[in-house]
Amino acid sequence: MFALQASLAAAGRTSIQPGMTSIDMPVRGFITTDETGRQSVNFVRTGVGGVSPSVPVFR
Repeated sequence: MFALQASLAAAGRTSIQPGMTSIDMPVRGFITTDETGRQSVNFVRTGVGGVSPSVPVFR
């Protein structure tokens, strides 16, 4: 698990307000580890291929 400032990923497409419980993000990210132990951050586009753009906002 990793954290990313939502306003950076929203890139001006979505207004983020205090008290929001979810937000639609244009991308989602996840960390993978290859067979040598090297970690990579991968981003996938949301809204296509069954990847929901709605992401919970944690306070």
